[in-house]
Amino acid sequence: MTRVRTANQSAPASGEVTYVSRRTGGAPVRRSSLWRRTGGTWRLYCQQGTVAAGNS
Repeated sequence: MTRVRTANQSAPASGEVTYVSRRTGGAPVRRSSLWRRTGGTWRLYCQQGTVAAGNS
C-alpha cells in the first residue's frame, strides 16, 4: 500500500514527492523522490527510502 503524503513543486521545473510504502507484513518505509521536468517530460532525478520505526 502506498499513500502520497506531500507533493511540492519547488520551482516550475522541479518537484518533491514524499510518501510511505508498506508491503504486507513488512515495516513501513518513508520515501522521497525528486523530479525534474526536461523537455516537457517529468523525470525521476533522485529517490531515497528509510525504514520507519512503528506505524506511519
